[in-house]
Formats: sequence, C-alpha cells, structure tokens
Amino acid sequence: MVRLFSLLLGFVLSVALCAQDEMPQFSIEYNGIPQGGYYLAAPISRDSFGFIDKSGRVVFTRSVGLHTNLQTYKNTRASAFTGNFGYFVYVVFDSTLTPIDTVSVTSPYYTDSHEGTMWSDSTFMMLGLDYRSFDMSDVVDGGQSNASLMATVIQERHLSSDSVLFEWNAFGRIPVTDATRDIDLRQRAIDYIHANSVVRDNNGDLIVSCRHLDEIIKIRRSDGSIVWRFGGVGSKRKQFTFIDDDHDSTQGFSHQHTAILTRAGTLMMFDNGNLKPQRRSRVVEYYLDTVAMTATRMWSYTPDPPIYCPSQGSVEELDNGNILIGYSSTEDTRIAEEVDRTGAVVARIRRTSDYPLQPYRVLHTTLGCTSIDTVVEYRSFFWYRDSDSSAGLALELGYLSSPMRSRAELHHYRPHEWSTEDSSVCGPLSHRWTFSYDSSVTVMGGMRFDVSDFALPFMLQLYHRPREGYGPFKLLKTGFDATLNNGALKTLILSDVVSGEFALAYPWCIHPTPIYPSVGAVNIPQTTRLRWSEVPDAIAYDLQLSVNESLSSPFVDVTTMRLDTTIRGLAPSTQYHWRVRKRTAAGPGAWSAIYTFTTAATVSVATDTPSIHDSIYIGIDGNVLHVADPNRECSTAQVFDLLGALIVTGEIDQATGIVRGVNINALPRVAVVCVGDGNGVRHQQVILRP
Repeated sequence: MVRLFSLLLGFVLSVALCAQDEMPQFSIEYNGIPQGGYYLAAPISRDSFGFIDKSGRVVFTRSVGLHTNLQTYKNTRASAFTGNFGYFVYVVFDSTLTPIDTVSVTSPYYTDSHEGTMWSDSTFMMLGLDYRSFDMSDVVDGGQSNASLMATVIQERHLSSDSVLFEWNAFGRIPVTDATRDIDLRQRAIDYIHANSVVRDNNGDLIVSCRHLDEIIKIRRSDGSIVWRFGGVGSKRKQFTFIDDDHDSTQGFSHQHTAILTRAGTLMMFDNGNLKPQRRSRVVEYYLDTVAMTATRMWSYTPDPPIYCPSQGSVEELDNGNILIGYSSTEDTRIAEEVDRTGAVVARIRRTSDYPLQPYRVLHTTLGCTSIDTVVEYRSFFWYRDSDSSAGLALELGYLSSPMRSRAELHHYRPHEWSTEDSSVCGPLSHRWTFSYDSSVTVMGGMRFDVSDFALPFMLQLYHRPREGYGPFKLLKTGFDATLNNGALKTLILSDVVSGEFALAYPWCIHPTPIYPSVGAVNIPQTTRLRWSEVPDAIAYDLQLSVNESLSSPFVDVTTMRLDTTIRGLAPSTQYHWRVRKRTAAGPGAWSAIYTFTTAATVSVATDTPSIHDSIYIGIDGNVLHVADPNRECSTAQVFDLLGALIVTGEIDQATGIVRGVNINALPRVAVVCVGDGNGVRHQQVILRP
C-alpha cells in the first residue's frame, strides 16, 4: 500500500494548485419509475468526481485530481482510482466522501485502473499489471527481442492488516499468442490480455473479462486454475457454442467490457463489438451450460439509434430489475440508459454541453440518500422504510385500484433553484423528498412527512413542485400531528397523494437549537456526536462546550459548516454544558439556550473522525509515540483506529513526552491519537506508522 499521508498530500496539493473544474450539465428523460438514488459517472471532470441526481445536477462533488472508476460499497464506502503526483492507488472514502485509506497491489506489480472495488467490509479486490521482458522475435515475424509483456494480476487485500488474501497471475497460464488478431505482437509493449472486470460467483470463483482475448474466463479460487474460457468473435480458445445469437452477421461478442453475473445466475456484458463487420455496441445476456458447453442468448439490448463505443462502457443489474447501461468513447450525447427487460427506456441521461465526457463506467448508488422502491398493496397506513432506514414518508390510503409501483426518496441537501411566490419564507432546509408512483393506478388518500428531528416542527411549511429540480415551489396546506408513537413521532399531514419534489422551510428565520444530547440527558457516551437544528440563513455555526455552567474557558470552542461535531475523550460521570449559534453574512446570531448532559461511566467510541486541533504536536520518535506538549497540559493519550475503535491508552511521561505502554508496531498504519488532562480532550491528531 501507498502511505495515506502521500495521498492526502496529493489531495491538498491538487486543491491548492488548481481550482475545481466546472461540472458538466445533464438532462434526464423519464418514461416510468427508474431505480432511486444517484448515477455515478467517472471521470465526470478532470479533477473531481460527483454524483448525478435525478434532476441531472451533479452533487456531492469532491476534488481528487486525476481519477477514474468510481464505485460505492453498500451505503458506507466509496472508492476511486487516482493518479496524483505519481501515486497510482485506489482511495477508499467513508460515507461523507472523506478519504480514509488507500490500497494498491504489492510490488513489483503496478496497480491497474480497470477494476478495483470493496468485496466486503474489510477486503478490497483490484487488478494489477506484471511487466516482464520477453523475446518475441521467435514468436512472431517482426517481433522485438526486448518486448515488454503486460500480464494481468488479481489481488484481494485485507484493508486493516494489509495482507494479501488472494493473488492470481496470468503469466504461465495464458500465452501471448492467444491475443486477438488486432493486437500487434510486434510492438514494444504488448497488452495481450487487458482484463477490465472481475466478479465472484456463488462459490467464490472469479469471472474475469479479458478484452484483448475476446474472452470471459473463470478462475478457480482454490488453486488459480482456469475452469473455462468463454470466447467471442476474435477468441482463439473458444470452448462454448453460441445458440440464438446471430448479431451483425456474427455470433458472439467482441472486445467486451464489464461482465457481470445476474441474480438469476446468467452472464451479462457490455459488448463493444470492435471486431464485428458492423460496428455497434450492445448489452447481451447468456445462459452458460458448462456441461453441454453452450451459450444461449437470453436477452440483449441495442440502443436506438445505434451507438458504437470502441472502448469502455458498462452494464449493471439494478435492484428493481432494470438494467443500467453506460456509454463511453463516443460522440453521442447519450452517456447512459436505464432499460427494463422489455427493452423500453425508463431513463436516458444526456450531456447537454460540449464538455468532453468519457465516463469509464456509469453505475448506480444510494450512498447519501434513503431510497425505497416498492410495490404498495392496499392498507390503511404504509411507511416507506426497509430493515435499516426510513424515507420519513408514509401513505394513508383510502382506496387503491391495484398494487402500485412507487418510490420514495429522502435527500439531505437543499433543492436546486429554489423559488416560491412567498418571498418572506426563510428556506429551504437541507431535507427534501421525492415521490413517484404508477400513474395508471387510481389512488385516494393522503401523505405524512416525518419532521421529528427538527426544532419547532409545528412551524414547518411544506412546499411542492411537480418535477424534481425544475420550476417554482408552491406552499401546500398541511396539518401537524404530534400524537404518533406516544408523541415521539411528529408529522406534517397532506390530504392528497401527489408525485414530485417536496421541501421544508420556516415562515421566518430562526436560531439553531441543540438536538442531541437533549437537555438533561444522562449516560451519554464519552465519545459523542453533538447535533443541532439547521437554519437556512446560516453560513456557519459556533459551538461551545464546557464543564462550567457559565461556559467560561470552554475546552471546545469551534466554528463549523456542519450540523454536528464529534467530541472524543469526555470524562466519565461528568456533567457538561453546551450551546450553539448561527453565523450569517451579517455576523453571529444569538446563542441558544444552554443544554446540559451527563456522560456515562464506561468508555464508548464513535466512528466519526476528529475535529479539534491546537498547538500540541503528536508524532512517532523512533519506536515510541511522543507528545510535544510545551505547557505540560496533557497526561494521558488514547489511540483510535480510523473507524473510531479504541486500541490502547497510555500515560504521557511529563519529562520526556513518551507515551508509556504503546507498542508502535501493534498500531494500524493510520491512527488517531487523542491527548488530554483527564477532564477532556486537548488535542487530536492523525499519525502515520512508518
């Protein structure tokens, strides 16, 4: 792995040396209900990535420098390949898109950008390249005696231990002469396999797309042997016979990209079509009979009008059964289509500017939002939620003509291009919903919107517009109910079921109010996340926390643009006092009321990264952890990993600054050290073990 410090330095320098590139604009045409969430297209600009929401705007942008192959894992992580300042690595981001780790293949291999993704909560799989000198003069006429062969390497790494869990190398398994006819074996550098995707089947074996072989191969994980080679138009090792796949005067695929296994167990791929007489790209799905060695075409989709992608391109099976197809290396304005199994286009994404955009893949994610896509059957009350999240929206049904396909989404950023006839309203808030349903179904009833987490929820006003991201909002007439769940749930009630975008606003500007911990709360963890309500006119928030009721000499006194701050190292069984205020363009507002809470007696650790900084320095001096503390304010040190788990606690030698009882070699490569005087945290700092 490359040290995280080097990469973070690259991020800082890339931001400092150049401003973030302008993001392109997109239009999205809908014909039905697409999968909820966002679209990922990377690179979306030269130096930044972002998510495309359903209005076609780019959100959650992050400046990362040169990059490609953005992917997400569940709703907790994202990753992307970057190549800043000579460091070619995959960067792992947390749910806030903050970089938390890097991973690359081991030396002497080189990390390959074509595939890298998290395979579990703790493991990462990626492609690498093994360069070897090879005498091609005896292999092919005109071959160079000092040619360099590029062979595919696959590695699965454990993120925390940095160990290699699996490795496969194509050298000795696939000869260079297996490359398709268009790969020039007389050149100096020969990329004769060019793997571009890797997935696992149900028993853990690997399915690998090898573009320059025109093959999908299966690798047995237990011993690395090749189980079968599924060859296309240019393959020299065809083992399967095609059934019902006549396409452009040929049978099979060519120079494919992104081969996946569907939930039904079939093999689906983006067929670029390079070696076919009529060059046009498609998506094709096969059922492989590995006994009869046949490949039966089950489904295919060719865009209309046709698109030819000489390279790249992607396919993804979505949770709702639709297929998301990404287009690249083409002059066409279409960059993606979401189609159903009948071939009907449910959503089509186009670039609307001349901005050069060649996304490596276009994928789907729900990271950053809650999206519930379901079929609703008649019942009096239906909440849009699943096993671990809620969209905060419910239907109260009076009549439903048939089961209704619908989607509810909760987003945590303000609506685009806010406008309303009510000029006095102070809004909108960073909390909005989108709702859509099958318009062929007759539905009668109402809707409820959960506003329990807001200060003064009875004052909130609900606004609506029919199309997400476009047009003015109109104020809706709603009721307020604070009786559900014995008063724990507070909702705005709308006496109709309508699709579109919903936003919240206050009728006038207010001040922020502490939300968590609530006033008088007890048994609060010693690492906890303080939260407060949002006010639309704030550009930042001030926070103070102290053991003194007057908040004199607070040991937490910060300004942030967030609506929360994580505090670590609070003393056990101690009463704390805190307050917040907003900062606007006109200056600071009034402080909120002071809230008081008491910490628990046991240590608890949260997963947020630290945010408190001062002049104290923490570093590694030889094989010891050292604290440079000129004022001798700190007596103890706690070491956490990047997920917030406490690793070790040690005492600081006041004479030498050495932290006793900390074994440097036992620490993770990247850790967070918190030092304090026993009454609170004085300083927090990221350290990097050599």
